[in-house]
Amino acid sequence: MSNLTNPLEAILVQAAQLPESGALKKVSKRIDASGENSAILLDVSSSMNELVHGGERKIDVLRSVFHLRTKAANEIAIAFSSIAAIIPDFAFIPHPNGNTDLEQAIFLAATYKPRATLVISDGMPDCETKALNVAKRLTGVINCLFVGNEEDLSAIAFMNKLARLGCGTATVCDISKLDGEPKLNSAIALLLPPAS
Repeated sequence: MSNLTNPLEAILVQAAQLPESGALKKVSKRIDASGENSAILLDVSSSMNELVHGGERKIDVLRSVFHLRTKAANEIAIAFSSIAAIIPDFAFIPHPNGNTDLEQAIFLAATYKPRATLVISDGMPDCETKALNVAKRLTGVINCLFVGNEEDLSAIAFMNKLARLGCGTATVCDISKLDGEPKLNSAIALLLPPAS
């Protein structure tokens, strides 16, 4: 067994001495600039009032998933529509109204220098260009969870752009489907760092 360990150790030592390049360098730079917080940006625009199945609205599905989750001390939860505001706990996810001012939510999250940001939205932001420009100020990794109609290709393309900009992952989970809630729960667990 030691014959296998020594060559493996030698390879790992050599790999550690290689210069960082490309995507690895970008991720490292973003993480180095961050603090210990995680930011969760929750879309509560008017579109989250849309009915999905069983008389539930999109916001009801989102709330039910977060209802059982305790907000960790290092998590910043931001609800956004026409305005962005920090919510003290997931029990305070507001009623849907207004537009989708993601730019304002990202700007607010950036003040906390998060190590990871999770953007949960069901559609396009008010201004894609402004949202992407302000996202350049965010530290850490940006993961995106699209919870709208899986045929909304322009909104999905935007979420992919945002995740790429932040060296993260974009996932699609159409919560209007019957299996939307369990998939949403799994996707959130995968995209958020472990709470501390």
